[in-house]
Amino acid sequence: MWIPPMWLSQSVEQAGIGVFNALLSAFHPKALMRVLSQVRFGSTINLIGPLLHPAMPTPSYKVMGVPSVEAVDPETQLVRELGYRAAFLMHGLDADGDKGMDELSTIGPSHVAELRPNGAIEHSVVTPESLGLRRARYEDIASSRDLHRDALTLLRVIANADVGPRQDVVCLNAAPLLYLTGRAADLRDGIGKARAAIHDGRALEKLRDWVTWQNTDHQTGPAKLAHMLAQL
Repeated sequence: MWIPPMWLSQSVEQAGIGVFNALLSAFHPKALMRVLSQVRFGSTINLIGPLLHPAMPTPSYKVMGVPSVEAVDPETQLVRELGYRAAFLMHGLDADGDKGMDELSTIGPSHVAELRPNGAIEHSVVTPESLGLRRARYEDIASSRDLHRDALTLLRVIANADVGPRQDVVCLNAAPLLYLTGRAADLRDGIGKARAAIHDGRALEKLRDWVTWQNTDHQTGPAKLAHMLAQL
């Protein structure tokens, strides 16, 4: 879906959040999109693409998952060279370490690199248990591969109707940004603050703001959201 820049600006200004697909042809040359549409394997585009930002706000922070453990350090060094003030990059693994995800994991350890404001890069490995979370199973957090069903699953988390492993992984992956921007003392504190925002309804209100303002018709988004919430 193509999102006009004015919608994004409106959403950021009014709701404090804006989301778009940076690889759409509206933002990158159509020739590049023709190439990308034919690529069926991982490439350098997977490493470079997430670093492309049309606005580069200042001061700039970056929280980003990467496609492999080996990519964590070089990507962090590249983020530093691009001038980010601070960054948090990670790759999570399953319990056996055989499969990974470009986010923090609640089913296994996560390899993390943190870029400090002074330019230093610190590496660590975190586990769910070290952050006060119960280790989950893959089946607890896996996608159903059905877009509508997964949307309802996420809504259950945001509406505090699901307080299990899915809420854990959502709060865990919200924590780095809260920590990086000084809103949380550390990841554990960030998890707690993210969970509190869900429990007291602030997360759902933020979602309502977003779907209101990132639409040409400010009635369409909230009406659709209300319809989906009624299905929970």
